[in-house]
Amino acid sequence: MKHSETYKEFKEWISLIGTREGDYNFYYNFLDDLHDWERGEVEKLIYEKFEEGRPYVNYFARHMPNLKGYDGIETLKDYLANPPDEYPNILDVVSALYEATMETQYIDMMMDEYRRGYELPCVSVISDSTPSEALFQALTHIYINDNESVNRVTAYHGMLHCKGYIENDITVPENPSEEEMKIRKLLYTNDIEERRRLAEKLANNEQLLEGIPVPEQRY
Repeated sequence: MKHSETYKEFKEWISLIGTREGDYNFYYNFLDDLHDWERGEVEKLIYEKFEEGRPYVNYFARHMPNLKGYDGIETLKDYLANPPDEYPNILDVVSALYEATMETQYIDMMMDEYRRGYELPCVSVISDSTPSEALFQALTHIYINDNESVNRVTAYHGMLHCKGYIENDITVPENPSEEEMKIRKLLYTNDIEERRRLAEKLANNEQLLEGIPVPEQRY
């Protein structure tokens, strides 16, 4: 039987991991696009590569919960319980576990990584995560307190996604509306007290700007 295009693309991607051409994450739900007779082979490859460790953990952690033939969630938890001393990739594993379980402990762990000094990658991962009350609170803390404007911008992007003001799909080219641009400009402030005020309004689902209705939040 002829292999699917998804299978071919996946196998090519694996061969390129560790090179400039392979430095990206394969799309999230690709396993569902495989033929049934292909899936077992691909799942075995994902599981074995993850178990192999560096450099595969950060590429395959997100796919582990989607495995049918293996308990990917328990494997991720085992990794967290006994991470390697070198290049542990905790952030990718914690993010995958949060997306699979929506448990707030994994947001806490991402914030722990953020406080250890991995600000920019952590803020990006947190901002791109599935909305929840705990996620919004974590992003709010970063937005109010972080000294770096790039981190605050990334954080309020996630906050606005949580509250339904913007989409947050990296596969869709960004084309913000005039209303979105006005809200982003409003939130871009170096005044910490103003950030507190705006964050409180967002948290309480209050109107930010006249003429721009409050959308339905995503959690």
